[in-house]
Amino acid sequence: MKVDKKLKLQLYSSFGKPPDDNEYDLESITKYSHYKKAHSIDELRIDDITWNDLNMDKVFKRINVCLTSIGEEYLYNCLHELQAEPGRLLEREKIIEFLWLIPKNVLQRSFAWQKWER
Repeated sequence: MKVDKKLKLQLYSSFGKPPDDNEYDLESITKYSHYKKAHSIDELRIDDITWNDLNMDKVFKRINVCLTSIGEEYLYNCLHELQAEPGRLLEREKIIEFLWLIPKNVLQRSFAWQKWER
């Protein structure tokens, strides 16, 4: 119970703030994205040269507030995929709006994921 309380406090105090400037093991985070790249046919993806020119690893580190490795891998992959389908973009926007309008939703899900990943 004490661990749960500490985890909740950590989640509430860090919510909405930029992530710490931690060192990342990008090699483990990139595995899902590399898999998707190797197995996708129709997806438009940012090529490695453009990715490096835009310093996207730095962008990833700046916006990554994911609490699980699954979330980090998914976010990293999303940044590589070019999305132009209006339906998917609208769907993402609705989810983002829902989560930001009610921070309690984000924190409850974050807490559940953190407990699950342990």
